[in-house]
Amino acid sequence: MPYAFSLYLDILRFAAALCVLLSHANMREIVDRDLFPQSLGHDAVVIFFVLSGYVIAFVADTRESTRTGYWTSRLARVYSVALPGATNVLGVPTLAGLDVRPAQKTLLFDLGSLGIPLDNVEGMTLGPKLPDGRQSLVLVSDNNFAASQFTQFLLFALS
Repeated sequence: MPYAFSLYLDILRFAAALCVLLSHANMREIVDRDLFPQSLGHDAVVIFFVLSGYVIAFVADTRESTRTGYWTSRLARVYSVALPGATNVLGVPTLAGLDVRPAQKTLLFDLGSLGIPLDNVEGMTLGPKLPDGRQSLVLVSDNNFAASQFTQFLLFALS
């Protein structure tokens, strides 16, 4: 897949995820006014999953040769993302002709290096301070009510 097309799909998926977030903010009354119609939030979920399915199918067909290898390489990375300096394209109708500076990301940790089975890691939060004063970081996966998956909590100490 050409880089430009991959970037385009990532932007569309990000926009769809943002629409879902805004729709949920309305549903949960986190905000005082409607930021996004709830019905469009549902449509955005469908768009996100269709595009993600396309990306997953492409990558699974061209890169990793096993299911375990695919999921481990996709879900087992923690990145730091730096937004300062990145171009704000919110509300820009087209990126054609713009000098766009992307956000910078730095790989912090590859969970695949732990050498343990990983499954569906999808949540991350800062936990309590540890007795030695370091901040804890908790990652979580759930089994999606499927016998073939498992729930997992991973606890790390940040230095």
